[in-house]
Amino acid sequence: MKEREKEGKRERIKRKRIKKEGNKEMRETKAERKKKRKKERKKERNKQTNKERM
Repeated sequence: MKEREKEGKRERIKRKRIKKEGNKEMRETKAERKKKRKKERKKERNKQTNKERM
């Protein structure tokens, strides 16, 4: 009985680990999206300043 419980705990820990890894991947994509947004905003600002210079 106790052996089964231990195995169950191990499996639960494995599942949690997998979940955490998935979250890490999501965080990376979130960071990438943030960078893209920042670049786009920078481009927009540059367009505005270029128009003003002309």
